[in-house]
Amino acid sequence: MLNDLLIAFGIDSGVIPKLWQKPDVGVADESESVARTRRLSPIHATLDHYKSQMLPGERLDKFSDSLLGHISDLLCWDAVYKRFGAKPSKISLNKFCGEVLVEALSRAMFGNRIFEVEPDLVQSMLDFNDDAWMLIFQYPQSSESKLHRARRKLLDFFLRYMQGPEELRSEQAWMIDRAIQDLKAIDMCDEDRAPLLLMIYWG
Repeated sequence: MLNDLLIAFGIDSGVIPKLWQKPDVGVADESESVARTRRLSPIHATLDHYKSQMLPGERLDKFSDSLLGHISDLLCWDAVYKRFGAKPSKISLNKFCGEVLVEALSRAMFGNRIFEVEPDLVQSMLDFNDDAWMLIFQYPQSSESKLHRARRKLLDFFLRYMQGPEELRSEQAWMIDRAIQDLKAIDMCDEDRAPLLLMIYWG
């Protein structure tokens, strides 16, 4: 099931065995990834990093402060006026909440400069999330469906994000940094790393 989902998100099927393979046993030095240090497969290491980020402690405190700070900023009146105008005739509460939560989470995970890379990131993620169930249940759809268009745009964003200057990623969350480094350690190309980042972002 998970392998099918990895493929549906855009990972080449030939790469999947590498994601489940544990690193060679050996003494890890400081430059090696956390996955190698702990002798976990990249898939299990990614899950481990996610848990480490979200369990109570310094990493969760830092992430929570960032996330809640961005939510607070997006709910101030100046930000609301900028989004909808001073006197909007009608506002969709569902759309407003979705935009605020996705933007705040995006900034907390990847830093404030991500919108320099992809200004439409929030809408692309909302479009993707609307129909992501089709990937899970392998529901047939055309290559030009809303889901596939959004997925292509998101994968293109992650490629440009990873290939951009290092300072672009200086504010990314710890789990994102570790995931990128782990996948580099097994020589996975950017085109296959991008779908895994999308899975973390969506998950």
